[in-house]
Amino acid sequence: MRTIREGVDEAKYSSVSDVVERLGRQRYLSLTTFRRNGAPVATPIWFALDGDRLVAFTGAQTGKVKRIVANGRVTVAPCTLRGRVTGPTWSGTARILPQEDGEQVMALIRSKYRVTKMLLDLVVATIRVVARRPQTHSVYLEVRLDDSSVGT
Repeated sequence: MRTIREGVDEAKYSSVSDVVERLGRQRYLSLTTFRRNGAPVATPIWFALDGDRLVAFTGAQTGKVKRIVANGRVTVAPCTLRGRVTGPTWSGTARILPQEDGEQVMALIRSKYRVTKMLLDLVVATIRVVARRPQTHSVYLEVRLDDSSVGT
């Protein structure tokens, strides 16, 4: 069993389910992807739980999508809105989900972030109309934690 001490928080994790459940209670997740040269790039994201996996969405042309396609190895950790990590880091594997999974992912995200997500959608739509930009496409991500990163 792995024990992590972070400030006054001490928690024991014995399975991927334990870790995923704890992460699911967090508002933001730091998703670290890796460049071809191995350099880490951390990004705070919104996410939701779907069983023992974490799901998220992002723009199709983002760097994190390109890095995940090249190398699915990632790490995740709870973080603040600005990306400051606030807890333990876990290793995992990310992959791009098929477009048909998008509705389910977005339903989970809308359920978790409710009003915040609706306001963000309104702001994005307004900016798109004012700036006369076409709608961008989203990509849906799945992250599964590695069993080896849980417990010792």
